[in-house]
Amino acid sequence: MIPMVLWTIAACKKDKEIAQKSPAQLLTDKEWMLFSIGYDSNNNGMIDNNEEMIKDCEKDNTIRFVSDGRAFFVDKGINCAGPLENNFNWEFINNYTGIEIEEAVVTILKLDENDFIYTPKLEGVTPNLIIHFRH
Repeated sequence: MIPMVLWTIAACKKDKEIAQKSPAQLLTDKEWMLFSIGYDSNNNGMIDNNEEMIKDCEKDNTIRFVSDGRAFFVDKGINCAGPLENNFNWEFINNYTGIEIEEAVVTILKLDENDFIYTPKLEGVTPNLIIHFRH
């Protein structure tokens, strides 16, 4: 009986630790892999199957944010004919609801343990482009 109680306490403590991560910790904790890209034609805040635009050569692309404001994009494996690596600077803005990357601004739609979903601010472009990274 006692081992089950200890396991339950440990599991609850772990859940509490996950819930207490800051946006910076969530973003910089692990490398993110590109999962989905598309224009939100029906404006429902997500990429539906008919809106998906990700290419096979993009599915292995990763991005790693570092807590000191640096980030590293890597086009691994299958190259899409662009640069294999790109380094840039970033910072949170607007009370952690956005990120400024160099001179571009993105709005965070979701940031949690598994998903980083954002939309870049593109002048005169509708519907919104949504980019989804996953661990």
